[in-house]
This record gives sequence, structure tokens and C-alpha cells, in this order.
Amino acid sequence: MSLPHEYFSKESGVCATVALNEYDVYFCYQPIVSFPAGKVVSYEALVRGGNHENATVFFQQLSDAEFTRFDVDSKYIAIADYVKTGATRDLSLNFSTKTLTRFADLPSMLDDMLRSLGISVNSVIIEITETDAIEDIDKFLNTIERLRALGFRIAIDDFGAGFSGLSLLTHCVPDIIKIDSSLVLHVSADKVKQSIVTAIRMIAADCGIVVVAEGVEHQQDLLWLLDAKVDLFQGYLFAKPTAQPSKSEAWARLGLR
Repeated sequence: MSLPHEYFSKESGVCATVALNEYDVYFCYQPIVSFPAGKVVSYEALVRGGNHENATVFFQQLSDAEFTRFDVDSKYIAIADYVKTGATRDLSLNFSTKTLTRFADLPSMLDDMLRSLGISVNSVIIEITETDAIEDIDKFLNTIERLRALGFRIAIDDFGAGFSGLSLLTHCVPDIIKIDSSLVLHVSADKVKQSIVTAIRMIAADCGIVVVAEGVEHQQDLLWLLDAKVDLFQGYLFAKPTAQPSKSEAWARLGLR
């Protein structure tokens, strides 16, 4: 596959921005960490608009067709800019269920992108966002199977926040479940959230699935999640998304080692 010129990013003074057709966006990277070991295991690529708006605000400006096309094309930017930072940990890329259903050639396109950049598929995690219902389960699962055959790992993002979390879990049995931040925030003081997170953790353990808690902002929530044997953590308590992936272990200040 020949990559069109609009895939390639241009440098700005603050961070790597891209002009993808008429869109001006850039990617930030947020670490996913093992704690209390304090190790970064991977980074999630998160899109930001040219005015620093978050993905939700940016995506609202796109039509349905524009969104699915952008969802595919922008990933080259995310990967290329990540390589430029010199980071060596695994990289997580988000895709909607719509994109995974509609773009039958997505696995080969991603494989070609990574080959062109000298990146192994084994170092890339495909995060499925579950905010939309799956349009065609057979097409969706076919794409997942081909991604897995190439060596990609699969994660369900925002688990517990959307339409199809349990359906995704039963149909594709991911390698990773990322518990949505709405279930993580103040979990230490919320019995209902605790019951839900505990149930997710038990199911994941039975199925050999790694669990990530998203949106960890408070130390008391982290302590509860550690007691609940959640595997990995992501959130402002550790690091905010930045254009240059954070290599510091600022979370060591938490003093929980």
C-alpha cells in the first residue's frame, strides 16, 4: 500500500501536529502503568483538535462517514509521531466498532503502516471503543480474527460505559479490558461501583484477561483498586496525556511501594 502524503506529520513548536485533509489535529500519549512497580507498560494515543479540544468535541464536528475515514487515516500519524518521540513501550490505538465493521481491509492497512515504520504488530494494541452498537457482528468478528492472526492484541476500551460491553466480551474475548473512568472515579466510597468492578475483575481472571482501570485520579481509589487486584492503571494520578510520552516515574511520590 502506498501511503498518501497527507499521512505525514509536520512539526510545530509545541508538539507534532498534522494536516489530514482539512483537519488540524495532533496526538498525545498517556501511560498505562503497573503499580506499585512503577513501570510504564504501554501508552495510549489520544487525538486532540488543533485548538486543544478533546476527542469528543473534535469528533462532533465530523459526519459519520468523515469520522470512520478519519479513524483509519489518522492512525498513521499516531504511530509515526510516537516513533519520533523515541518511546519504546507498546502503543494502544483506538478504533470504533463502526470502523472495524466497515473497513474490511483495515488489518492489512495497519500491517502495511507498521511495516513502513519498522514497528512490530506485537507491540500494538487495538482498543475497541464500545460507545456504539455493533452494526454487523459477523463483519466485526472477521476483522478481529484477522487482526489477531497478524499478531495484534485486542482491548475493550471504556468497558461499562457503552452499548455493547458484555456482547464484545462474549464474542471476541479480548486480551485486555479497560474499566471506564465513570466506574473508577470515587470507587473507594461507592459500594455499587465496587461490586461492579469486583465482578469485572473476577470474570477477567477466569478468562485470562488483563484489567486496566482508566481515569484514576485519587489515591484512595488507587488503594481500593490495588486491593481488588486490578492489574494496570491509567489516569491523571500518574500522568496526563502529553505530546512527548512521560518517561518519569512521578507517581513514586505516592509512597505506596
